[in-house]
This record gives sequence, C-alpha cells and structure tokens, in this order.
Amino acid sequence: VPAAYEPRSEQVNKYMLGKSTAVLSPTGGMKISALDLAKYMMMHMNYGMGENGVRILSEDMSRLMQTPQSDNGYSFALERGDEIIKGVKLIGHTGGAYGLRSAMYFNPEEKFGFIVLSSGMTRHKASPDDESILSGSMRRMYKYFIQDYSICQASLSTRGASRAHSAAAESSDIPQGKQSVLKEHPSSGRS
Repeated sequence: VPAAYEPRSEQVNKYMLGKSTAVLSPTGGMKISALDLAKYMMMHMNYGMGENGVRILSEDMSRLMQTPQSDNGYSFALERGDEIIKGVKLIGHTGGAYGLRSAMYFNPEEKFGFIVLSSGMTRHKASPDDESILSGSMRRMYKYFIQDYSICQASLSTRGASRAHSAAAESSDIPQGKQSVLKEHPSSGRS
C-alpha cells in the first residue's frame, strides 16, 4: 500500500507545528490556494500554456494528461465525463482532506471551468451529500454563468445589431415607410 493511503494516526500523534504538514495533505499531496488552483485549471484548459503566454507543459503532454487511460475515464490525475452536467463534457478532478472537499472541472473547447471548495464536509470518505454539493454547485454555475450568459449575450448581440440598423436607417435617405423594417425587434421591449 502506498504511504499516501496508510493510516496516519501514528503520524498525527507525532505532529509538530510547521514541521510535519504533509501529515495533513490530501492523498495526492496537492495543497493549493483557490487562485492557484484556478491558474492550474486554466493552464490545462489552454493545453499547457500558463499565464502571460508562458508554456508550462508541452501541448502533447497536456493533451495526454486529459486523454482517458482506462475504461472509467481516468487519465493522469484528471477524469473525463459528462455525468456532472448531462451532455456537457468536462475534464477535472475532485479532492478532499479533513473536512474540505473540492472539485475542479473544465471544458477546453468551450473555454470555461469551475472550481468549488467546501468545508465542513465528511471527514474521511466522500459521502453522497458531499458529491451532491460539489456537482450541484457546478450545475448551477453552468446554468447561470454559461447557459444563461450565452442566451443573454446572443440577445444583446441581436439588440445591438438592431440598434445599429435602426440608427443607420434613421440617418439615411431610406424612405420613411421602409425604416420600420429596421427598427428594434419587438421582443426587446423597445419600439
């Protein structure tokens, strides 16, 4: 059994503040701030390219890390699936240690991702409630920030185009009767 999976009771009993912090690490050992986790996610989302155009991983390595290596969708510390948001392919990973649960999932093609951190969760093993909080949070963020935002952007684009056509018609030599065709769309609430 790898040391990461061994019971830590002996290590906890010998814990020394500032010296043995690895005892309190999650199984994978990654301790990271929310901001740095977002940077890590964006690096994967951009196939190895980090902040300010600095390449951290080769594109080939990044794509390999995101390619399933087993039947269950797992690749190298990342999993791929569409179970969190039905029909939406996401790549990511969950984590947890000592009451903290986390999730980082992204879609590199559509360039969006989510990070959810929650404290006060089940101590050792992920429970269905823990997973429900993580996945439910991501589903809500997807709905409000991706789906609804896209609908809003499309509506604003249509309104903007209608306003531009309307302004052009009002300032041109188009006969008065033809200008009404170029006015704002009725669903925008303007006439």
